[in-house]
Amino acid sequence: MSELNEQAVVDEADDEKESLRDFFKSKGLFIIIWLFCFVVVSIVFLVKLDDIKTNLKDTRFFERIFGSTPVFIENHVSKKEKQKTDLGEKETVINIDKISGRNVPRGDDISETIPMEESVWSRPTESLVEEPPADVQQPGDDVGAAGIDYEIPTEEQPAAEVEPPAVYPVEEEFIPKSIPVDNSVFEEKPVRSLADVQMMNAKLWFVSVDADGRITRRQCTRRIVKADAPLTNNIKLILQGPDSRELDDGCMSLIPNGTRLITALVKDGVAFLNFSQEFESNRLGAEGYLAQLQQVVFTSTEFATVKSVQILIDGHKKETLGDGVWIGSPLSRSDFK
Repeated sequence: MSELNEQAVVDEADDEKESLRDFFKSKGLFIIIWLFCFVVVSIVFLVKLDDIKTNLKDTRFFERIFGSTPVFIENHVSKKEKQKTDLGEKETVINIDKISGRNVPRGDDISETIPMEESVWSRPTESLVEEPPADVQQPGDDVGAAGIDYEIPTEEQPAAEVEPPAVYPVEEEFIPKSIPVDNSVFEEKPVRSLADVQMMNAKLWFVSVDADGRITRRQCTRRIVKADAPLTNNIKLILQGPDSRELDDGCMSLIPNGTRLITALVKDGVAFLNFSQEFESNRLGAEGYLAQLQQVVFTSTEFATVKSVQILIDGHKKETLGDGVWIGSPLSRSDFK
């Protein structure tokens, strides 16, 4: 019975060996291929390890995925950066016998390490200037020194004759005429002090618009410096429009923007005011034209010498403005309601 058991154990062991032998025969080629691939990948990984670490550092792969970068990746320095650092730290080696011209035996080749900050190019330029030979005459040497004999002229040489420049006839029509110059503009004028400045109250007329859209005249008194031509000055002020205080008081101007006063003349109680062409283009229509005419007429007739106003456009007398608003004759305050 024991012999049968031993024989069964031996047969079972032989079966296991046979099965293992069959497994290795069938899977051996696959294992060899897998080991070969593993070795190749490991070699490539080791060769490209520097590039892999550099890419992981530059792209912040670990910081984006895990929230922090390992220390060995953060402190990694690529080979290219190391080469640049090494090149920057190298000192320049200059052969002294080539610079100084000394004859040094070939066997005793002497070289000196000079930092870049103290190179030969930063040395004083005086040492690089050659001294002139002793037998060359220098300025200030006595005559006859160093075997040189020459004469120094004692009299001034006559200057070479220079031919006068040719004079060409100029036609009379090209000769500029003399223009009289008003020298008064270059004369210093005394600066007036504040005590010498005279002030005056200017009565200017603007308009206001109520909640119902009705346009009404508004008189504003403004404190200004007294001008030599008060009528011209006041008309220019209403062309500029109300100031901040007058705006806060509800005043406004309906004279078209860009309107300029070209000339102003008072004759026999009539003020002839010549405006630019912008004066005849009011986008509010007849009400706008009437309002701007009232501003001009009422402001002008504040002066005792002006009874009415004749409107001119670019120097021409016109019959109407826009939608038939009459300006063909002098206008007075009685022409407006």
